[in-house]
Amino acid sequence: MKFLCYIDRVNLMNRLIQKRATGTPEDFAGILGVSRTRLYEMLEEIKSYNAPIAYDKTAKTFFYEHPFDISISFSVTPLEELEANQYNGGSFFQSTCFPDFTHLTLQPVSLQTAEKPGRINKG
Repeated sequence: MKFLCYIDRVNLMNRLIQKRATGTPEDFAGILGVSRTRLYEMLEEIKSYNAPIAYDKTAKTFFYEHPFDISISFSVTPLEELEANQYNGGSFFQSTCFPDFTHLTLQPVSLQTAEKPGRINKG
């Protein structure tokens, strides 16, 4: 899952910046496994959340100009069938993230052999 890798990268970035242990931009990008361009895109994204990131040319490291922390977490917990039914009624289509779909009713659709190329008949 790419987003989990992204969360890990951001957390690692934060730790290295806090410790003033990033090295040069090229080194930092290598540690994170991204290109130098992508590193700067990620730094700009973090700065958009008011992270006071700067670069010390003498020490060759990124640092926070004043105390700052980033905390991103993600947790996955398997649910028993009864718990799953309590959370979402046993349906994939009920979600608090997408309230417009909470009353979704699926209608069966059968696909038959197309009469003409590119045309599908719905039964």
